[in-house]
Amino acid sequence: MTRYSHLWLGSLAALDVFNPQYAVDKRLAVLCTFACIAGSVIPDIDIKWSVDMKTKTYMPFKKRSLLTNHRGWTHHLFLIIFLAVMSFFIQNQFSQSVFLAFTLGVVIHDFADMFSPLGIPYFTYQD
Repeated sequence: MTRYSHLWLGSLAALDVFNPQYAVDKRLAVLCTFACIAGSVIPDIDIKWSVDMKTKTYMPFKKRSLLTNHRGWTHHLFLIIFLAVMSFFIQNQFSQSVFLAFTLGVVIHDFADMFSPLGIPYFTYQD
């Protein structure tokens, strides 16, 4: 999927879940909306080191790995579990809500990428 489709899906989900019009704390709803949108786009930061930006093609690695591949560690199920567990260690409820909204954005991003032709290789990273 493209960054714009992830941005669109994150915005749609965030405005549906954290709609400031119906929120009790409007400031929290707005921050959660932006956190969810950021979470839906940020997992693609690994494109920078896995795609040749001049030719727009994937770099030829001998082995696809969790650390050097697009849809590697930034798209892995363990990242979602890690973010969800870490959010429960945050004592401030305001910050915890924003962190969980970011985690929701990452979940939306991964869910959308599951349906793309490349998919997400959860169990294997070898070609």
